[in-house]
Amino acid sequence: MKLIDGVQVQPLKNILDERGSITEIFTENQGEFFLPPRHIYVSRVFAGVTKAWHFHKIQTDHFTNLYGHLKLVLFDTRPDSSTREEVNEFFLGFDSPMTVKIPPGILHGFKGLEGETPYCIVVNSCSHPYDYENPDEYRVHPHDSEKQKVDFKVLGLPFQDVPYYWHRQDG
Repeated sequence: MKLIDGVQVQPLKNILDERGSITEIFTENQGEFFLPPRHIYVSRVFAGVTKAWHFHKIQTDHFTNLYGHLKLVLFDTRPDSSTREEVNEFFLGFDSPMTVKIPPGILHGFKGLEGETPYCIVVNSCSHPYDYENPDEYRVHPHDSEKQKVDFKVLGLPFQDVPYYWHRQDG
């Protein structure tokens, strides 16, 4: 998979012993991947539920899934990007521990995957604090391409729809 320009993936190491495990999520030792967090929140996503799409104009997100299995999908909406309209799909969970860094202008969303857990717990470490009066959050409908067309038009973006469907890929 070709990564969208500016997106970075930091594999996380699970250190296991007879007491349990420890996973380091964020440290200054990660170089340019590390941005000092200015806002951190936890989101619970029920299995089978899609929480999408949105993007930020100034905020960078760092998503880490702590519990359950999660599908994270990105779509590059930036008009001058070398990866414009590129889609990235990541599967995050204990079996594939990672943090995904999402720069501004990347439409993103996630879906809790069905399986052994009824929900996922996602941590987002953000580069900017949430502004309740003027949120840096721009939404696009997750499923309906007709509503996506309207959303993109309102946001001033030159897209008709997101070329991604959230259903499970059997086969």
